[in-house]
Amino acid sequence: MSNLLDKTSILLTPTAYSDGTLHSVKPVQTFGSELVTNGDFATDTNWTKFSNATISGGTANLPNASAAIRQQGVLELNTKYKITYDVVSSDNANALFTTRGGTSLTIDLPSSVGSHTVFGETNSSGGAEFFISVKPFSASIVIDNVSIKKVTDGDFDFTRATTATRVGPNGLIQNVAGGLPRIDFLGGTGHILLEPASTNTATYSNDFSQGDIFNGSGNPTLTGSILSANQGTAPDGTNTAQKLIDNNDGSSGSVTINFFSTNLTSATDSTISVFAKKDGANVLRINMTGFDNGRAAFFNLANGTKSGTAQSTIEDFGNGWYKCSVTMNTTTDLVGAVLFNICNDSNQTSILRNGNQSILLWGMQSEEQSFPTSYLPTSGGFVSRNRDEANNSGDTSLISTTEGVLYAEIAALSDDSIARNIALGNGANLQNTVEIYYDTGSQSIRFRIRANNSLIVNSGTSLTDRTQFAKAAIKYKSGEIKGFINGVQVLSATDSFTFSDDLSELAFDRGNGSNEFFGKVKSVAVFKEALTDAELIALTS
Repeated sequence: MSNLLDKTSILLTPTAYSDGTLHSVKPVQTFGSELVTNGDFATDTNWTKFSNATISGGTANLPNASAAIRQQGVLELNTKYKITYDVVSSDNANALFTTRGGTSLTIDLPSSVGSHTVFGETNSSGGAEFFISVKPFSASIVIDNVSIKKVTDGDFDFTRATTATRVGPNGLIQNVAGGLPRIDFLGGTGHILLEPASTNTATYSNDFSQGDIFNGSGNPTLTGSILSANQGTAPDGTNTAQKLIDNNDGSSGSVTINFFSTNLTSATDSTISVFAKKDGANVLRINMTGFDNGRAAFFNLANGTKSGTAQSTIEDFGNGWYKCSVTMNTTTDLVGAVLFNICNDSNQTSILRNGNQSILLWGMQSEEQSFPTSYLPTSGGFVSRNRDEANNSGDTSLISTTEGVLYAEIAALSDDSIARNIALGNGANLQNTVEIYYDTGSQSIRFRIRANNSLIVNSGTSLTDRTQFAKAAIKYKSGEIKGFINGVQVLSATDSFTFSDDLSELAFDRGNGSNEFFGKVKSVAVFKEALTDAELIALTS
């Protein structure tokens, strides 16, 4: 089975990316045949001219915004194109011209004198015309050597308008600019990280002596403790870890940071998280108290275990650092307190204040989420991160409508109740899809096929922990449908079906922007042929 991945038509692994694009390993970008006739304007033919547009002397002349030229039957829906052209002259540096297929593709193209190359993609509406016009009204332009070719690749269009953080290959947290996908190395192996939008409302994420959390609280108080800044190497490699230590006053009680009068949003999940490291004391308690659904959890920083509420997580970030979080949802009691306590064991026994018990803290985050997301540093106010979006990979030449396999090696960000899909489909049309998705039910993964708007199969299986990576593959072929997870067959069906439309897109959602996939991705692959059982077992083992 060593050559199994050679059979893929689309193969995404966490290897390459650029601004606005998540690059697939396969296929290498290729360009189709020329779609424009008489693009060099050698003759005054093939183009429909509007208003004052003329073709003469080997160029197209568009003297004002009412002038335009057009060719019919050039564009297809849901297709990427490479457009090249020469600007011979332009009397206005801001002059632009556009291409469109009905309403399916509109691009403002550079108009400076010289040669230009741009890429665009039609959507699921509009006509087939290739239309060139000028704006603004006062501008004029002379063009030559217009070319448009279909692009074949497996790359994903990627958007995230804000910066975000990841764990880099050196094991440290680092910033990633907006528009760039994140290859995250938490755990040592690179994976694509896709997260929902979130806001850190802890206004001083790395100063535990001041600021608000969630919707307010005011500066915290320190009970039986003192804080010291710059006391160790933090998860981002800087000497910015804060030390929480008892003040040796001889009395008993817990060493505590107290955020009193904390306001939460009713019926909304709220998660508090912090990075912590053992430094004399072993156990950190995070206590969300005074609310009607209060939560408390104990995090053993010596061995990476937790106890207390099930709505908590502990995640190893290396070098002794753990990200500790607690989640709760309140309904009527909206004002309470969030406490960070040092304890000497996991059964809520408080330490004595004897001057030698301490832990290191860094990177506090409070967010209205059902699980903690990647670190958002703050310094005096809220900071938000936009969601990661990766879609529009492939086309009808790379995805078979009669038979094939969709494969993914993925992990969920949490065991939440929101569906998360990876799908083959046809844009916003959900009548024909092949899907692998996390269901709304706990710890499950499902396979679904819809054909001609009829549900063919929708079958799921339980996972021990869907936040751990799993390998899943669904084979779709009329009369022969099979699903495999981690080397085990979990689905077999003999339903007959025919897709009424081509499958033209691989996307990290259900196909229409719903059920966006937020999670970790090591690989996604598409096969244009129905693999054997032995191959599917090898692929998912």
